[in-house]
Amino acid sequence: RKYEKAFNPYSEFSFLDLDNSLFTIRRVSPDKKEEILAIHNFADSTLIFMLPDFVSDGAYDLIKNEKIVDKTIEIEPYQVIWIKQTKEKND
Repeated sequence: RKYEKAFNPYSEFSFLDLDNSLFTIRRVSPDKKEEILAIHNFADSTLIFMLPDFVSDGAYDLIKNEKIVDKTIEIEPYQVIWIKQTKEKND
């Protein structure tokens, strides 16, 4: 976590409402080149939801260490997902 610029304590953040059982924070690094979507499932059941439109094809699951290939995500009870994406200089 300490190597991710978006987790800098001075980075921008916002809360997203993806589902009543999900606590979701969008963190943007101070240089605006990286962002992390931290999704926490507080339900005792598996949930299926769609990632927001701003999540790009190059997004990466930091915990599972794999590329995101589908915008439909299944999250297990009490699971946490960290989705990272980087932005090119021209974005």
